[in-house]
Amino acid sequence: MQHFSQCSSSRSLQGANRRCFTSSKCPQRPAFRSQSTAGQTRQVAAEALVGCKLVGVGSSVPATVLSNTDLEKFVETNDEWIATRTGIKRRHILAEGENMAGHAAEACRRAMEMGSVSAADISMVIMATSTPDDAFGSACQVQAAL
Repeated sequence: MQHFSQCSSSRSLQGANRRCFTSSKCPQRPAFRSQSTAGQTRQVAAEALVGCKLVGVGSSVPATVLSNTDLEKFVETNDEWIATRTGIKRRHILAEGENMAGHAAEACRRAMEMGSVSAADISMVIMATSTPDDAFGSACQVQAAL
């Protein structure tokens, strides 16, 4: 077990892995240990985010809208049946040539504008969607677009 008393602002994880969380450039900070348990990894992530704050939010949706009434033309259903079971009245549909990564990048640009942040200030993009462009997700495509 290592203790980093030289790092004045270090926070340590109790147990097998004690780490310095001051900065990834801290010379005292050890490399990530793959034998960490899931609980330890969550604790490390939570402690590393101390001091982070949300400075902007953004959104982007496709312009094409498909209502429940529109769906009635294709499927044997009706607005009342869908709305009572799902709460959905309409949904936005990607048009030809649009993709989720493009909308996510636009949402990021709007959030960056609100927070007066540049792309160079962003160290990580985390993207969550139930409709990714591919099976591996699109966060790296969003980061490249920014």
